[in-house]
Amino acid sequence: ATPETEYGRMNIGSRPSKRKPSGGIESLR
Repeated sequence: ATPETEYGRMNIGSRPSKRKPSGGIESLR
C-alpha cells in the first residue's frame, strides 16, 4: 500500500497540505 493511498483515507478528516502542498489526493476527491 502506497503512502498516498493511506493518506487518502486520513485526508478525508485531515489536511494533506501539511505533507503535500499540492494536495493531489484532495484534488481527486
